[in-house]
Amino acid sequence: MKGLPAQLESTFSHRSGHLAKRDTTLADLVALSLKKVPMLSIDSLLADLAAEGVVTEPCQLDNTVAWGEDDRAFIILEGTALLRDSSVFSADVHSTQAFEAGDPIGIAETISKRPWRSTFTLKEELQAVPIEGALLRQAVSRGSFFSREIIRTSIQRIFQTEKKPNANFEDQFLKVFRNHYSRRSYPEGEFIYSPGDVADRFYFILKGAVTLYTANNAEIGQLGETDFFGERSLLKGVPRGSYARAAQDSTLIVLEADQVRAKMLEESALVRLCILAGLKRMHLMNQLRFSHIFREPIK
Repeated sequence: MKGLPAQLESTFSHRSGHLAKRDTTLADLVALSLKKVPMLSIDSLLADLAAEGVVTEPCQLDNTVAWGEDDRAFIILEGTALLRDSSVFSADVHSTQAFEAGDPIGIAETISKRPWRSTFTLKEELQAVPIEGALLRQAVSRGSFFSREIIRTSIQRIFQTEKKPNANFEDQFLKVFRNHYSRRSYPEGEFIYSPGDVADRFYFILKGAVTLYTANNAEIGQLGETDFFGERSLLKGVPRGSYARAAQDSTLIVLEADQVRAKMLEESALVRLCILAGLKRMHLMNQLRFSHIFREPIK
């Protein structure tokens, strides 16, 4: 089918206006995911969404589309959309960001039923997979505690709303990971990671606070108890591009990124899509917010 990732051609057929599943097993899909990219991958997610019967006929979008008027999010298959987000830009900053094949649009707004603050200018007609909002919200409600917490925190950070700490966070977290995590204490002022460090760990704040900075020393924000950071390790597995520094004496739960990705593969494709979309959106917002700032690295 035109616009779908190549590996879908061998897994799905186009029939009666829908993507129909051929004979394949969950093990096949997981193996495909790990072989394609041993991380969260939009290509493998599309394959799994089709297998779960969620993906239907792609639609065509042009500059007449009213973003957010119907209860749907999208995954771009072909074309490019230029983003402008009122929550990111000030009057004197005029950056844009291109959304291209594989990029999700409107997931956070659709899950949380918030108005779309983003506007898109299409350089060309888009081919996109629509995802119904009711299906997204139902999938999230059925996800594990760990996944729901990541999605909830992502949405709060995207929309800059106040987060209410989860009093049962540690107990619930321990039930999920048990022997697959460690605790580390960082005194105030100590770096947890710096640009160039290997991005192979994911962090939750059990006690204290952590400040994040761009590589050019612009403060991204301060995180508190039950917040997570280090999500770059889940997206790319490339060196860190920012600083994390203990803002006060802090205790962190530290997870190997491989353990987190393995846990995510247990979730439905829709839940994994929501996690991926949230993490990519936060990363994008940070890029846009600080792309115009140049400072010396912190010491």
